[in-house]
Amino acid sequence: MRELTMSGQPDEGLVIQMRDTSRGVGRLISREYTKCSSQSRDDDSDASLGEESKGHHGLTPGEIWLGVLAVIWMAAGVVLAMSFMPPHKRNLVTAIYWVAQVATGVGYGDVIPIAATQEFKVFLGLFLMAGTLLVSLGITARLHHIMDHGKAQLKGSEHTTSQASRHNVLVSGGYLLTFLSLGTVYYGLIDTCTCEQEHGCDRMSWEHEIWSIPVNCESHRDLATAFYMSCVTLTTVGFGDETPKSLPGQLFGAFFMLLGVAAMANFMMEVAHLFSILVLEEKASAGIGEELFNRIDADGSGTLSKFEYVIYMLVEHGLVPSDDVELLLEQFEGFDVNNDGSLTMAEIKAQIEQRARDDD
Repeated sequence: MRELTMSGQPDEGLVIQMRDTSRGVGRLISREYTKCSSQSRDDDSDASLGEESKGHHGLTPGEIWLGVLAVIWMAAGVVLAMSFMPPHKRNLVTAIYWVAQVATGVGYGDVIPIAATQEFKVFLGLFLMAGTLLVSLGITARLHHIMDHGKAQLKGSEHTTSQASRHNVLVSGGYLLTFLSLGTVYYGLIDTCTCEQEHGCDRMSWEHEIWSIPVNCESHRDLATAFYMSCVTLTTVGFGDETPKSLPGQLFGAFFMLLGVAAMANFMMEVAHLFSILVLEEKASAGIGEELFNRIDADGSGTLSKFEYVIYMLVEHGLVPSDDVELLLEQFEGFDVNNDGSLTMAEIKAQIEQRARDDD
């Protein structure tokens, strides 16, 4: 393998060298490169680069574009819903309510296309696929945000990674319980009517006071059913046996679905993040036994460098695929044209420009 050594002063830079040895655990470590600044300056540089890549309100350009596309998609969905809803249900509130169902994947099934042509069904299918793609991109962006936020919290903090993650789980769980309580209270104590708009209840209330909750209702929803309905909604199961009937209920439901499902997804991601951290901390706490130590210490010197230990453990625990490490090694060797075991910024730029010319 390549033996890794480290030298230099913090203020003068750091030289990390990898030399070939006769045996080892595989090409897990790169060759030689020079770290041109101290660790503290690197951290400041990384932070400044991260800030420069973000736009207004800490959002990256990609996140801004994702938000714009989501707004356009939802507006198009409202127009689309208005075109296929039956006349007695055709209104802006119900259209927004339908878009919220589609965006969150709840799918109660109480608002469906009528008399749709084959062409319209194809278009609607593509529209739904586009919405799913936007949601998946949003989830990916949120995962990256969770990871970045966790790193930022730990800088200058006395808390461990798992402690910070536990805090995030508690906060996200609080938001989830808040929305679950709101849904239970609203649909169990305020908007309790389960009559359909076109069947029963106070028909005059439906036709002339569309923003009022029906009076003289013949069927009511209790708190237990409201809690069940909220759970079915927030988990995006959406059986459809319990749905909002009034326009106020649908308007509340639209925001309840969008924000509540987001809170549910956020809680699940935080829990998954905490679980992965706990697993890694458990592995790290196990340390290195004598057998594993000898495997890493390929030259038999009885000592391990910091980067030998880190890189080996990353590969050993499956955090970094060995193929990726090999790819980085090959990339380094491709940049190191003079084979001196080190890279300068000028060499990297020259190789990138050369490869761009070769591609042309």
